[in-house]
Amino acid sequence: MTSDISSSRTDEGNIFTATCNTGYAFFRSSGGSFTTSKTKVGTCTKGSSSYYWKYDDGSNSLGDCDTENCPSPLPLGQEMTSDFTSTLFRSQFTATCNTGFAFFRSSGGNTFTASTTKTVTCNYRSSSSTTLWEYDDNTSSLDNCIEYCSSPIPTTPGLSTLTNSLGNGKNIVGQVLTYTCNTGYEFKTAIPASSTSQDPVLTNVIKSTCTSSGSVIRQWVLDYSPLPATCEKIVCPDPGTLSVPNGIVSSNTVVEYQDNIK
Repeated sequence: MTSDISSSRTDEGNIFTATCNTGYAFFRSSGGSFTTSKTKVGTCTKGSSSYYWKYDDGSNSLGDCDTENCPSPLPLGQEMTSDFTSTLFRSQFTATCNTGFAFFRSSGGNTFTASTTKTVTCNYRSSSSTTLWEYDDNTSSLDNCIEYCSSPIPTTPGLSTLTNSLGNGKNIVGQVLTYTCNTGYEFKTAIPASSTSQDPVLTNVIKSTCTSSGSVIRQWVLDYSPLPATCEKIVCPDPGTLSVPNGIVSSNTVVEYQDNIK
C-alpha cells in the first residue's frame, strides 16, 4: 500500500490516507460478512492517556491490504459448463452439469445428495487473510459431474426386497440394484436378457444395472426381462410314485414350499 502520511501531520486532528495497490483491498467484518475498500483514512486522536490513530472504518489498526481476487483460472471439472466471468471478491458463478450428469455429495454412509448445478462464490477468510472459492453444497472443490440414471428405478416386485438403491436420480452409471425374492419364493416368468428363447427360467434374484450407451438416456438394464410383478411360491418337483410301508399317499396335488405330503 501507499500513504500520504508525513512527520508534519502527526498532530491531533491531522489525517492521512492509505491506499491499497491494484488487486488488493482492506477487508472489514460487518454483520457476519465482509466489506472492502481501497483506502483507509486515519485521524490523530487524543485518548485518555495518549494519542492514537482512529480509522474511518471503525478499526483500531491500519491492517494489511489483502488480495481481492480468488485464484485464477478456476479449472472446470468434467462434463460441465459455467457462466464464470470474474475472480473478484463477491463474484459468483454457477457450474452446470451436462445432460445425464450430476454432482454427488455424500450425506453419510451410503446416502448421497445429487444436484445438476453448483454455485461458487469468491469469499474472504479472515483467519488466513485470503480470498477463496466457497461452494453452496459445503464441499471443498468443484469436482466432476458423474453420469447417473435419470430414468425411474424399476418397481420392486411383490414379495421381494430391493438392495443397493440410492433413490431416483442418485444412482451413478454402473450401480447395480438387486431384487431378491423372500424365502420360499421365486421369479417364474423371467427370461434371461441374453437368451434367444422366450422360455422363462426360475430364479430368486434379478439384477438391474444403471447403463449408459452413447447418446441414449442412462437407463436401467435388467439381466432378466421383463421384471415380474411379484415373486411366486416355490413349487417342489414331482415326487413320483411313493411307496409307504403300511400306508398310502393320499396327496396328488401340486406341492409348494413348506407343504406336507400326506
